[in-house]
Amino acid sequence: MVTLPFGVLVLCVGLLVYNFFDMIIIIYFSKKVINTGYSEQFKSISSILFLSIAMGVTMYFSLLLVSNIYLKLFLGTLIGLVFYISFSYLFNIKEFFFLLRKFKKIVI
Repeated sequence: MVTLPFGVLVLCVGLLVYNFFDMIIIIYFSKKVINTGYSEQFKSISSILFLSIAMGVTMYFSLLLVSNIYLKLFLGTLIGLVFYISFSYLFNIKEFFFLLRKFKKIVI
């Protein structure tokens, strides 16, 4: 809410900073409950984090070529979804397969 009057870019940077500190606080308290440190918890989320960053960079550069805002929304969703699912499958990310099994149970 503090960064809202300064525009979308500042809002996004504010959200990034907020989430970083939020993650530190969450890891601190979860460390006490499950007895794992910062490095172990970071290792467990690192594959998802790097995949998300790669997806965001891919979407950003691929959408620079499109000027229509509605087409950007459609293509951004499509590119992000295809990229994330494809690379999750390709790199055998266990959380992806966990969600896939849960989805199959719901659908079937």
